[in-house]
Amino acid sequence: MEIKIETSQVLVVYLALIIFGILYNQVIGWWIREKFLEGYTSLAVAGGVLVTVGLTAVFSWQFALLVLGAFCFSGLPVALGSIWRYVRARQRDQQAMRPPWLVIPNEVRKRWWDTLYHADPEANEYHWKTDPNPEPVDEKKS
Repeated sequence: MEIKIETSQVLVVYLALIIFGILYNQVIGWWIREKFLEGYTSLAVAGGVLVTVGLTAVFSWQFALLVLGAFCFSGLPVALGSIWRYVRARQRDQQAMRPPWLVIPNEVRKRWWDTLYHADPEANEYHWKTDPNPEPVDEKKS
């Protein structure tokens, strides 16, 4: 596949990209100030790459698709990893803000729950263990 590129086309694409870059920078700055991008900056980068690759279609749409595919394969793991790290950091921040008496390890919580509540799904019995006279469930009425 041979791509014929005229100098004037290259200059127009470069001019369009520099104008886009300046405007997009302003939009990104506003999004950051408004905290719209917090944790999702990689998606804004992917948006900029998409515009850049899209403008290369002026030269060859086949080449643009090839480059877009390459960026998808290299960028998708980074974008997903970035979002995953942000979500995990938010979880840690939220847990750190909880009072210490609310932070109970899962195994302790399960043992505590099991001492208070009796659950026997096979017998269809669910009741508090502190209830001295649990009402049996009549399956005929159900």
